[in-house]
Amino acid sequence: MGETPIKLSAKEFTCLKLLYENMDHLILKEEIIKNVWPERVGDPDQVVTAEEIASLLYRVRKRVKGYFAIKSVAQKGYYMESIKS
Repeated sequence: MGETPIKLSAKEFTCLKLLYENMDHLILKEEIIKNVWPERVGDPDQVVTAEEIASLLYRVRKRVKGYFAIKSVAQKGYYMESIKS
């Protein structure tokens, strides 16, 4: 009751869904790229940069703050944890 929906872009939603469906499990950066930017996989002229991934995760973190925490594992990937109230 009284909950406000979280507005997400398509790429933000795809990233959040991937992390949520794999709660508490490491998702490799490559898996995020494959799911969020499928149109760019295998195209050497359109490599997904670390800055793009960081920007996407920053936006997702900002929108789910207070509900979930997204943690990084250096040079490997990311995982999501539920925040216990």
